[in-house]
Amino acid sequence: MAKSLRSKWKRKMRAVKRVRYGEKENIRLLNMLEMAKKSQEERELEKSKTQMEHEPQPLGAPASDKVGEPMEGDGSGEKHSAKTLKSESGSYPVWLSNRKIQKLKTKNKVKKNPEGKVNKRHKKKYL
Repeated sequence: MAKSLRSKWKRKMRAVKRVRYGEKENIRLLNMLEMAKKSQEERELEKSKTQMEHEPQPLGAPASDKVGEPMEGDGSGEKHSAKTLKSESGSYPVWLSNRKIQKLKTKNKVKKNPEGKVNKRHKKKYL
């Protein structure tokens, strides 16, 4: 099948397009390679400059001048319980999704039994 003039013409034009777009793509890829080489050379140059600027530190010396100040991500903000993930104020952390909060709420709910035993089956008491 597919021997009509229209399909032959379409196949021919697709082949022409492949050649034309292939050349354009090849040029674009070569430009990308050149840009990548330039950026890599610049990075290496900057890295060598920063290595030259810093002096070696004696052993046992602190890495930075700000020893006593807490860092941004060191967890010195609100403390959260490991089990319930609630903070002291009773709120959940920002990164916790609503679905996870609902699961934790149902998990942390304690079913109390008056006898103090754990019932696996909940029997109804009749009069």
